Amino acid sequence: MAEQFIVDRMLGRLAKWLRILGYDTLYWRGNDWRGLLEKGRGRIFLTRTTKLPQGGNFQRVILVRDDKPNLQLKSVIRELGLKIDEHRFFSRCIICDRQLEKIPKEEVKGRVPDFVFSTYSEFNSCPGCSRIYWKGTHQENMRKKVLELLSH
Repeated sequence: MAEQFIVDRMLGRLAKWLRILGYDTLYWRGNDWRGLLEKGRGRIFLTRTTKLPQGGNFQRVILVRDDKPNLQLKSVIRELGLKIDEHRFFSRCIICDRQLEKIPKEEVKGRVPDFVFSTYSEFNSCPGCSRIYWKGTHQENMRKKVLELLSH
């Protein structure tokens, strides 16, 4: 999965969903075009704006027309012909985009709810923001939502 994205501030939910699918996706919140051009070098730029700066060294620029995040995701997947690999789902932090790392259960004691600690045995952590992830029902619900979206 070599595709790397940068999305502008109007596509925050799309960034989250691309991260859920395992894609390296930077979310550019700023107004500074120069910073965007620098950070986005070699990435696929997803945007809702038609007023693009000159001189961008993006791999590709895609104008996202849909308003709803699920339709945005669907159109990006189709336009780029992305292959969805379920083994990559939930491999990145949905907050800061870092690759998640497996951590021993003992390290999450006191950092997750007691019920979660007693119910689950596998945990991942983000090395950037320290957020803890586990394969709960929320992940299964998101996975079903994505697969249903892509089947239509």
